[in-house]
Formats: sequence, structure tokens, C-alpha cells
Amino acid sequence: ATKNFDKRNIIRKTWGNHSYCYGIDNLNIRLVFMLGTTENETIQNEIEHESRSYGDIIQGSFLDTYRNITYKHVMGLKWINHFCPYASYILKADDDIFVDLHQLIYYLRGKFGDHPKRLMACYVNKNSRVSRSYRNKWRVSYKVISEYPEQYFPAYCDGWTIIMSNDITLQLYRMANTRPLFWIDDVFISGILANDLHIVHYDFRQSIHCYKNDNVKNWLRKSSSSIPPMLGLIDANHYNNPNDISHIILSLWNKTVEYYRYNLNINIENVRK
Repeated sequence: ATKNFDKRNIIRKTWGNHSYCYGIDNLNIRLVFMLGTTENETIQNEIEHESRSYGDIIQGSFLDTYRNITYKHVMGLKWINHFCPYASYILKADDDIFVDLHQLIYYLRGKFGDHPKRLMACYVNKNSRVSRSYRNKWRVSYKVISEYPEQYFPAYCDGWTIIMSNDITLQLYRMANTRPLFWIDDVFISGILANDLHIVHYDFRQSIHCYKNDNVKNWLRKSSSSIPPMLGLIDANHYNNPNDISHIILSLWNKTVEYYRYNLNINIENVRK
């Protein structure tokens, strides 16, 4: 979201900072944040200042709302193909995510190599029923049945983390321009379009060391010798104060740093907020 300045800054200082990927050969990382616009002039001015300071803000000409997330996702696909056409891996992540890039990069290279093809790896949702309930923010209208007429969505990715090979980003972008956009971006991009392109998902829930919410907190209480989560989800819906998420990401990072320092003799700097 446009107002999440603190979350973006924590990511820049911690896992998203390429200078911390110590000792990994042939690695070049580019971090960008995809945003829409805001009607709040003060926030927009702050975003423009942020963009000038860091050079990592990509802002589209649409309001940054739930109903417009698909525009943001397609914008990201377009940007990748224009500015990172030779990237081996694309990591699409929400801003309430922690990533141990050391573990993740070694895992991806070992599993898929340096130049993967037709890869879409994620937590896969299967047989997900379309919600028509007025109580659900992801409700798909009965009245506008053309919005999505089926009872079940095709298999699609949980959008908090999706890892793709570069070849499919171009295919997905081109396909997105041939049909009306469906507003639930995870379903549209990683479900409907991926299905049209015959892309087979790789479900990494059994092979990637991932913690969510309470399990993240449990790991933070463990000794420094316990292996860090490769991915950590700190779901915003579980916290009243957005600053709590930034604090947890920072704690995850600093404990991960301690793990690498004392167990693998890799020196990375701690970060103070």
C-alpha cells in the first residue's frame, strides 16, 4: 500500500538489501516496490520524495486499492520485461514478508538451476470455491456473473510469495493484454492466465522452510542455533498496529544475522530501526 513507508524501509535495510548477500557467486539483485496512486496529497508527496531518495518506486496511474491490485501485478510483469529481461528468477512478495535470501537462492539454484524455464513456484490453492458472500472482501458478484461465472477457481498461487522464471513473465504479460482483467490478481495471473498457458505450478509448501505468524514468533524465542525460516509471513490481519510487522521483520533479520555469524562464520551487519 502507498502509506507503508515503514515496511518498505525495513525491507530496504534488511533482506531486500543486495549488499547483504555475502558470499553468493554471480548474484545481481534488483529490488523495486510496485505502487498505485493515492488521493492523499501528503502521502503522494512523500512517495515522490522516497522515489527520489531510493530510486526503487514504480508507480502506476491507477488508485492503489484492493480492486486495482491486478493492474499493479500486470504493471510489474511489464516492468520486468522492460528492465530485467535477463533475470533468472523473479520473486513477487508482499510487504509483510521476510526472506532469507541466502537459503532461498541456494535452494532455487540447487533445485532448478541458474536458468529455469516455465517455473511458477508458490503455495498452491486447489479446489478453491468462489465466494459470493457479502461478508467476504474477496466476494465475486452474482449480479455481474460475467466477472467470474464458475463455482471454483483454477489452481492458483497464494500471492504473498510467488517465484517465477523470466520466460513466463513475458507470456503472462502478453496474455493479460488479450482479455478483460479479473480483479483478484492471484487468481487472474497465477490461476486463469497460467492455466491458459499450461503452466504447471510447483507447490513448495513441503520443501521450503516457511513459517507463518505464530510460528514466526516461536522461532524468535528459540536459540540462535535454530535454522532461520527461508520465508516468513507476518500477516497484517493478525496485528492491529502496522509497526508491529516492521518490528517482527527486523527481529527476524537480526536473529538470522546472528545465526549466520555464529554458525557459518558469515558476517552481516545487524540493523537498528
